[in-house]
Amino acid sequence: MLRATGCGPSVVVCKTCRIAPDVREDDRGERGGALLAAALRMAQADMAKARHIAIEEMPCLFACQWHCTVLIRAPGRIS
Repeated sequence: MLRATGCGPSVVVCKTCRIAPDVREDDRGERGGALLAAALRMAQADMAKARHIAIEEMPCLFACQWHCTVLIRAPGRIS
């Protein structure tokens, strides 16, 4: 479930998204969205300018016709 935005921007990743249009999980059973969230956190660790951006996960963003869906939001902005 989404929480109220904090004092800065955030990227919300659908953690249940498929890894590809026709593949749900990788060989270890990990979903594409969970892998994307982990990759974003790894990239963020190497980028000082991006450390203020929260990376959140949500079970579903209801965009199942695409894979690895994200939502970008910030206080006072439309997502």
